[in-house]
Amino acid sequence: MSEHRSRRRKVIAGIVLALLLAIVVPPFVNANLFRARLARSVSNALGRNVAMGDVNIRLLPLPGFEIENFVVMDDPAFSAEPMLRADSVTARLRLTSLWRGRLEIARLSFTDPSLNLVRNAAGHWNIEGLLAHASQVSAAPTGKKKPEARLRFPYIEAVTGRINFKVEQNKLAHVLVDADFSLWQESENQWNMRLEARPTRTDANLGDTGTLKLEGSFQRADKIENTPIKVNFDWQKAQLGQLTALIYGRDRGWRGDVHVFGMLEGMPRQFEAKATAQINDFRRYDIASEDSVNLTAKCLADHSSVTGTDANGFRNSFQCHVPFGAGDVELRAFGEYWWHTPNYLGIRANSVPVSALAQIYRHAKRDVPHDLTGSGVLNAYFSRVNFPDAQHPRWIGQGTLANVHLSSAQLTNDFNFSSARFGFSQVEQAPEGPSSGSLSPRLKAEKSVRLPDPDQNVFTVDPFTADFGGTKVLTIGGANSPQGLQLTIKGDADAKRLSSTAQMLGLQLPASIVPSGLVNVDYQLTGHWTGFAAPAITGAARPEGHAPIATETASNQQHAKTSKPRR
Repeated sequence: MSEHRSRRRKVIAGIVLALLLAIVVPPFVNANLFRARLARSVSNALGRNVAMGDVNIRLLPLPGFEIENFVVMDDPAFSAEPMLRADSVTARLRLTSLWRGRLEIARLSFTDPSLNLVRNAAGHWNIEGLLAHASQVSAAPTGKKKPEARLRFPYIEAVTGRINFKVEQNKLAHVLVDADFSLWQESENQWNMRLEARPTRTDANLGDTGTLKLEGSFQRADKIENTPIKVNFDWQKAQLGQLTALIYGRDRGWRGDVHVFGMLEGMPRQFEAKATAQINDFRRYDIASEDSVNLTAKCLADHSSVTGTDANGFRNSFQCHVPFGAGDVELRAFGEYWWHTPNYLGIRANSVPVSALAQIYRHAKRDVPHDLTGSGVLNAYFSRVNFPDAQHPRWIGQGTLANVHLSSAQLTNDFNFSSARFGFSQVEQAPEGPSSGSLSPRLKAEKSVRLPDPDQNVFTVDPFTADFGGTKVLTIGGANSPQGLQLTIKGDADAKRLSSTAQMLGLQLPASIVPSGLVNVDYQLTGHWTGFAAPAITGAARPEGHAPIATETASNQQHAKTSKPRR
């Protein structure tokens, strides 16, 4: 028993002595003597020149170094600024490496680092060099227990970091903050990474842009462009108004909860990305409704660094599909470079029910009855195309609304019309699809196309008729150009029926130009599609068989609230 107690006392004494040494010895050790050796070790691991300030030794809880003013230089071909800067870095050493007489870093931990990601004119990123170096250096996996002649790849991590983006020498306003990052070598030929960060802008105060999470891997290859990569991404808890401010620099006035998730797989020279985007409770900022609009888009993108590799002769393609009841909306884009405006953009609406459009309209336009509903079908096709003989891209395409029936409890009679046609141009035959029979990035030269001025893409609404209880049916038509929207309403109508229909659509005709009874009207509605200001209404209304009794201008802008969207 006494022998057992004596042995235990010796163990305790050894532990106490080790603790005392760990506390007392480090201040007397000049760790800066290891600075050059430590810098070389980190530089070899990262493949970049490394500079560091004061180095302090640490024995507890595990042996290592505390490094100040840690800097990783960038490739001069990308930027003269450092690629990575951190005021404080902890380099934890492997105990087994000390026994073998060499410094081997087990974990490299950065606190509040700042990372610059730079894209050059050719579309390459400075991070590619690090990945290429990691895949070419013969390092053992991070988690390998048994030491060997090769150094093991360190576990690299960063907390509460910042990631900046630059295009050549121009630093973008978009940044990732509160970034937690980790990188390690999972197996002989595979590295894994994780990132969690909050997207924001340096020129705006954004608080609800959500959290972006990335988890992925890349494998060893002879060249960086041949490196197999796989990344899963999840962007959640983003608010639509804040997201538009993140993208455009200002809040566009829309609200909703946004969630985007998906995966990217392939190689840098050729990959495929799939994503699902969801917007729940979509609405305008100043509208509250008992029901909610939920939108879901499934998207697919393909990239290739080889010119003309897809069926349409482009490097990149992008398509999204959004279901609306029994119908859907399809968007496709083709381009030479994914970071440029696409050479072709096409939008097709296939049998979209008017009931779905009415629901969206209730959440996008103020003063619309909460019970507005309808029936009918929308079909449309529009494209933005670069024509060989044009200096600017042109919008073409057309669409129809058929068998439309709108109803609400506030309507004295439902609003009906059999067909309305609209578009940018008339074509003898709808464009054929490239290979799938859907959206086309090309128009055949023999097609007869009536094109607008390239700088004046005018969207026209062909005159259509609707019965408002008059002896002559009411005709509605007009156009939208860069100067604004202009609609004309001419014909006979019952004044109360016309007024209630306008109110159902969120428009209020001033009483002074809407006499009671059966009237002949000649109204003009002007405004803009964008923004939330209500359109202005001008024109005349007179009883049938009489001279005009009222001609004036009325602005619904006085009726609508024009306060700026809350940010």
